[in-house]
Amino acid sequence: MFEQHSILVAWCEARDDFRNFRLDRIHSTSQLDLKYKRSRHALLTEWEALEGIKHKRILY
Repeated sequence: MFEQHSILVAWCEARDDFRNFRLDRIHSTSQLDLKYKRSRHALLTEWEALEGIKHKRILY
């Protein structure tokens, strides 16, 4: 499924876990003035470890 569609990986506060969302199924979005409890780098590093992704990453 993921090979054929663009996927958004996001932290879900309700489930306290990562979730995958197909971009073609998202109908609308809104930006909130809230911030993550953890840094973007920490979330990305944790997700990569869970998915078994091992590579050098360039942070922007």
